[in-house]
Amino acid sequence: MKREREKHITRLHIILFFLAVIITVIVIISIKGCQANSDKKYVELEDEMVVASKTYIKRNNIQIVDGKSKKIKLKVLRQGSYIQNELADECDGYVLLESQKGYDGTYEATYNAYISCGSSYITPGYSDVD
Repeated sequence: MKREREKHITRLHIILFFLAVIITVIVIISIKGCQANSDKKYVELEDEMVVASKTYIKRNNIQIVDGKSKKIKLKVLRQGSYIQNELADECDGYVLLESQKGYDGTYEATYNAYISCGSSYITPGYSDVD
């Protein structure tokens, strides 16, 4: 009789342990999912900044010197109505245009957006130095 009771208690402990593990995994996954969704809106702002800077370059006939770089600030894109994203008012940032030599010897422009939104989000590599 005592043995059956011990087996029952052991089974109960095992079941409770696995339930605790499953609940913990579900909580961790849902927290990670929320973080990914909040970062998504910042990545969308970065993508919008790249598109806006390309339009800005074309409309203002700005030439990029081979091997040089140029920063277009988010503030400039907002003031010129090149960007409409609501986050643009809360963040500071820039698009870095770089002209890099490719394998075939021609120069190609690359556009990389960097933003800083306080403690909420900062693009890796962001620098507030002009």
